[in-house]
Amino acid sequence: MDKQTSYVGKIYGSICIGWIITILVSIALITNVKAEEPIENIIFSIESIQKEFVRGEPIIIKIHIENKGKQDIKIEEPSIDTKIIKFNLTITDTDKVLPPQLKWQTPYTVGSSAISVEPNKGYETEFDLLDPLFPLTIKDGDYKLDATYIPSEGKILKSNRIELHIKPFPKQEEDALNEYIKILRGDYEAGIKFVKKYPQSLFINQVRNETGFALAKLKRYDEAMEQHQAVIESSKATKWQKREATFRMAFVYHDKGDINKAMELLDQYSTIYLTSKTDVSYAKSIKDGWIKEKKDKDKDKGKDDKPEQKPDKKDK
Repeated sequence: MDKQTSYVGKIYGSICIGWIITILVSIALITNVKAEEPIENIIFSIESIQKEFVRGEPIIIKIHIENKGKQDIKIEEPSIDTKIIKFNLTITDTDKVLPPQLKWQTPYTVGSSAISVEPNKGYETEFDLLDPLFPLTIKDGDYKLDATYIPSEGKILKSNRIELHIKPFPKQEEDALNEYIKILRGDYEAGIKFVKKYPQSLFINQVRNETGFALAKLKRYDEAMEQHQAVIESSKATKWQKREATFRMAFVYHDKGDINKAMELLDQYSTIYLTSKTDVSYAKSIKDGWIKEKKDKDKDKGKDDKPEQKPDKKDK
């Protein structure tokens, strides 16, 4: 009887242990499910910075990812380079989708990284639908635009659909366009002529940035700064164009030897224009390099300022 009781007890004990393990596993699974916000709590949306664009000018689209849940979410930063964002541009009243020949781009983005979005907060960045080398890729007319967020892991998100109206390219800009293409290929002399001949052109601020970049490579720093400064002060320049001008002018000051001013401009670039965690990290790495460079230069300067000492007898 004792043996039988012992045997039954062992069986009962094994069953209890099995149930306990099952319950613990179930709790763990439930906890994991709750840790991941439902897809309904993540809102992915797009918006245009203006109602209509002239054909050929930058088409800036804002990207929003909002966390409406109660827990932090981790997302991959949208970056065209890593194919996380896909735009679908459709001609209105048709099913014709423009082929993916356009180079959607974010300036100075160096890949993507995982970022955390707190509850009831969001992430925002911008994209330009046009490649500067091919500004007339999108013809005038009415379009519908939506986007898809495709992370390397996790769920795909679909955005809302917005309307875009592209106005005809001005005829008076045709000559300016031909000159503009030359400038994008590095012809700084054409850029200087363009600024004087077409000061009101649709392409003037992009031309100034490209001309300034070309002049800086020739070490004509003051002329380069003049071009970039004009973009920063322009009321017609887009946020992207001003951002690019600030970034490039920081490097002009650096190359000219004024590292303090270069770092000041880099700080402006980071605080005023950047929303991307990756871009902020990239700007910080540049500044850290410049700080080290300045310390090394100051150290070398200190050595040069010391009076020359006579060699010790032991060194002979």
